[in-house]
Parts: sequence; structure tokens; C-alpha cells
Amino acid sequence: MLIQLKNLEVLEITSTHHAAEDESNFILPFLESCQNLRSITLHRYYGFLSKDYLNEILTIIKLLKDPEINPPFELIGMWCDFESLNQLHGYDDAFLQLRRIKQEEFESDEDDIVLNEDFWEKFKSDLINWKLRDNDNSSDSDEENN
Repeated sequence: MLIQLKNLEVLEITSTHHAAEDESNFILPFLESCQNLRSITLHRYYGFLSKDYLNEILTIIKLLKDPEINPPFELIGMWCDFESLNQLHGYDDAFLQLRRIKQEEFESDEDDIVLNEDFWEKFKSDLINWKLRDNDNSSDSDEENN
């Protein structure tokens, strides 16, 4: 449905809840159909932006966009099978700017988080250790003041 919005400039997808398996290649048709699209941000798309898929995206962008006229396309998300942009074939930031989403931006909503017993035990232990350390520091400063 969104692909019909020919003048769409910015697309931010915050959930994969309604994503279908056959929509795993949706960025390429968006780039072809929405010529004004400047950026896509993908939250929670773990393992989606592979090196091969990004190379396909870069190829399409190079065919459709002129860096003399168009600003670089910005793609924000988590890539999965490479560490450096140098590993992408023909990467050119005049066409495509990749930005890795920050971990805190990428975490689930509160209702998606399940905290198990191990988490709470570690949390209690850390809290107790922090309080003990804080008390030790206060005792030291009290002794120094006397």
C-alpha cells in the first residue's frame, strides 16, 4: 500500500509485526516506485541487511539516482554479515550512506521485553554490591573527616 505513495520521501518502519515472508525484498521496489525517497529506517529488522542485499540496493540506487542532482540515499538499520563498508562491492557514499542504528534505538518496546528469573537475580546481586561499595566509600570519608 505504501508503495503507491509516489512522493514518499522518508520511510521509518518500527515493527516487523505485520511483515510477511514474501516482503523480504521490499526496499528495491520502493526505490524504483518512490523516486523521491531519501531515506529508510528499519527498526527490529535483525539479519535483514546482508552484504548481498545491500549490494543490490546500491546497484539500483546507482541506476536511478544522479549524485550531482540527488543527495545520497540514507539507509539506517542493522547490517548482519559484514563489519566494514569497505566490504560492500563498489560502495560510494555519494549514492548511499549507511548508518548503523544504535542499540538503544533498536531495543524492543516494554511489552516485548521478557525479564526472566536470572535477570532479576543478577540485578539484585548487582544492587547489593553497589550498596555495599557505596557504604564502604561513605565509611572511608567519615573516618577521614574525624
